Amino acid sequence: MGPIRGAEEHGFTWTQGSGMVDLGTLGGTYSSAYAINDAGQTAGASTTFGGQQSASRYTPGVGMEDLGVLPGASSAQGWGINNLGQVVGESNERSFLWTEGVGMVEIGPLPGATYSMGMDINDSGQVSFHSDSDATGGMQQTYIWTEAGGIVDLGTLGGAWNYGYDINNAGQVVGAGETSTGETHAFRYTDGVGMEDIGVLPGGTYAEAYGINELGQVVGASATSTEGHAFLWTEENGMVDLNDLLPPDSGWDYLEDAWGINDAGWIVGNGYVNGEYRSFVMIPEPATLLLLTLGGLACMRRRR
Repeated sequence: MGPIRGAEEHGFTWTQGSGMVDLGTLGGTYSSAYAINDAGQTAGASTTFGGQQSASRYTPGVGMEDLGVLPGASSAQGWGINNLGQVVGESNERSFLWTEGVGMVEIGPLPGATYSMGMDINDSGQVSFHSDSDATGGMQQTYIWTEAGGIVDLGTLGGAWNYGYDINNAGQVVGAGETSTGETHAFRYTDGVGMEDIGVLPGGTYAEAYGINELGQVVGASATSTEGHAFLWTEENGMVDLNDLLPPDSGWDYLEDAWGINDAGWIVGNGYVNGEYRSFVMIPEPATLLLLTLGGLACMRRRR
């Protein structure tokens, strides 16, 4: 999901049967879609007729809804949505939760925080967000917020900062953090286990994890000596470069990043084919991998 570039930028969804569907806007010239639930609802942002950027939710058969902004804010965008249709995001660097009948409310402010961003929400209402605070000396770290339980600090990889992006229904969170040696490594957090360093690709010193499915499989990007490469991490095999799984005749130059993975193992991301930047869907099949090129430019969630 991402913007279609041109005179206007519109969010889209894609399915193998229907192809790319333009989600429209709230009356302005821009919209985006950063997350999708099982009902095909997306969370993102759009400009209105008046030029304001509001958080948005698109529902098939209904269209795009204006979720508004937090009081005193001038803009907002939704980053995550669960199967209940609840949306989380940020409004002028303040985390929010939007629900039917209640609307948009601020969540999880930490003492002394000047910045907070809600990134994702699972079906239990657990929200993954990152924020600075007095305790971190202004460095951003990752937390889980729930209405009943408040805020849980996920810890660190030994360094000063980390950013969480995605959360599954088991409460596992993935992201990137600074290690004790100053490198940036991908992580997976599990309750009772803590924040695990899932490393980098061979020869790299940098990796970020962007998506996790209900099986605990993780996708993201890791920098090699020359370029970023999309990866898949599993308990069984560790971190694998998706480029090593490309069929010889795929036509792709390389797969740069991977942003999401579903429970069937379908992976979406971005890469270069014949020198052009394109989005992809990688579909596991019994004997091989099917790689499909999407017509748009970017499947993305904001980095930091």
